[in-house]
Amino acid sequence: MQWFVRVVSWMVIWTVVAAAAADEPVSFRRDVAPLLLAKCQACHGPRKAEGGYRVDTFASASA
Repeated sequence: MQWFVRVVSWMVIWTVVAAAAADEPVSFRRDVAPLLLAKCQACHGPRKAEGGYRVDTFASASA
């Protein structure tokens, strides 16, 4: 049983390491902006900025 736990533990560790190494850095333009424009722009865009918060540009979304 102890052998099985060790093997499974190493498999999990290597899977996590491989997955972390394969990830690309997050890009605002490629990864974040499309989600904000699709889900948030209706209420937080240039025409309507509820609470004074806009998500249509990086500067306004990161302020």
